[in-house]
Amino acid sequence: MSKELQIIRKSNQLVEARYRLSLNEQRLVHTLLATISPQDEDFKDYIIKIDDLAKMFDLEKSNSTYERIQEASLDLLNRTISLPDYENPKRRRFMHWFSYLEYTEGKGEVLIRFEKALKPYLLQLKEHFTQYQIPNIAKFKGQYTVRFYELLKRRQAQGNGNQFWIRYQIADLRLILDIPDNEYSLYADFRRKVIEPSLKEIQEHSDLDILDCQYFKEGKKVNELQINAIPKNAEKANKSKAKAKQPKREEQLDWMTADILDRFIGLSSANQQTVIEKVESSLKGAKQARFKAAIGGSMKQLITEFSLDINEAMMTL
Repeated sequence: MSKELQIIRKSNQLVEARYRLSLNEQRLVHTLLATISPQDEDFKDYIIKIDDLAKMFDLEKSNSTYERIQEASLDLLNRTISLPDYENPKRRRFMHWFSYLEYTEGKGEVLIRFEKALKPYLLQLKEHFTQYQIPNIAKFKGQYTVRFYELLKRRQAQGNGNQFWIRYQIADLRLILDIPDNEYSLYADFRRKVIEPSLKEIQEHSDLDILDCQYFKEGKKVNELQINAIPKNAEKANKSKAKAKQPKREEQLDWMTADILDRFIGLSSANQQTVIEKVESSLKGAKQARFKAAIGGSMKQLITEFSLDINEAMMTL
């Protein structure tokens, strides 16, 4: 697929729709969306070659990859989307992603047909839509990272190439991400397992700089957040102006790493060693070598550079 075609366009209603997909399900959907042309008036039968998908998202070409993508495509037949109606807030629309799937074992490709009800949200989009390129999401590993990225891209134009922001009630954000009440029910868990890892990945792997994330309380309870961002390709003058109002780079990292650092320091020596060993064994190649070299240095630097890996390892204790 050429770079010109690696563009995803979604209506803003679909960006704020309520649904939850696994990482591989999202990759499959995004690969399909990138094949849609702005001139298309109707959906086609789309054939996705798994080798192309693996290359696009830097996945290993193996039997296990083929099996996972096949499983994701089958699961997507049952996934539903709940869409808001901006004209009537009391009304919501429900639909599936796909209406038909065809997979020939050993062929390494999937034929997929979009649900017709999605046409107004994906085809002939002239206004009120969000677009971005697949390379800006290709390295994301978190289940929720793309959703945060899309919510940010939806509002990027308001900054006119400079700083912009999104603001959501925590309860509304949970609805958009389709996270049930019994999952990450504590605000602290939701913040460190959903919000912070997602924003860190966006900072590291996309075309956006996350300037900061502010949290607001109603009484003693945090009920709202605001994420401030700026395009990485913003003009230097604009970027300097925006950064003058923001903490220094080292301080910007604190809001993403401080909680992980505090929790790691709070572990017993034995558990700290267990976490270090788990992270080391999970990494490969040059990244594993960098981790080994960093172990003997500053703890804060170690946590800053490998915060997501360390956070995942702590979650398994």
